[in-house]
Amino acid sequence: MVRQSARRKINDGHEIGDDMPLWTTKLIDRFDLYSSSLERTLTASFDRVFTEMAKLQQTQATILSRLSDLENKLAINSPTHADRQNLLYSTMVKIRTDAEKINDKATWITWVGVGEQRDEATTRRFDQEIVKEVINTSLGSVTRLVNLGDLANGGASSKYLSHRSIFSHI
Repeated sequence: MVRQSARRKINDGHEIGDDMPLWTTKLIDRFDLYSSSLERTLTASFDRVFTEMAKLQQTQATILSRLSDLENKLAINSPTHADRQNLLYSTMVKIRTDAEKINDKATWITWVGVGEQRDEATTRRFDQEIVKEVINTSLGSVTRLVNLGDLANGGASSKYLSHRSIFSHI
């Protein structure tokens, strides 16, 4: 680079560096060595960087192609949106039907040993009367328990319990 320009011969046979002092020639030679070394180092570094960038781009392309393949496989294996909607709807209908059956069964009372009534109106009246009797019987048992508790606690619990608070959940 610089060295070549310092000692280049002109067409007439004279060297360019002949009229320069010795220290400038040595300075130019050292600068030439330094710049050549720097140029080689930078070239090697840039070559490594560009090689790594090319590897990164190749890796990215490989990853993207694999992701694309996975998406295609999932799209083939997964059900369509309509299929999922139908499955969800049928599941919800089944759940609601089962819930209604369970609620109906929870409200049934089986009276063992009681015969059937002659019509639906009579059956309703009978059911109402029997439920009243069950509540009154239960109330009597609870009242007796409360009275026993009053005796044991010195009468403290009876003022906090009432018919309404005992059977509020019925």
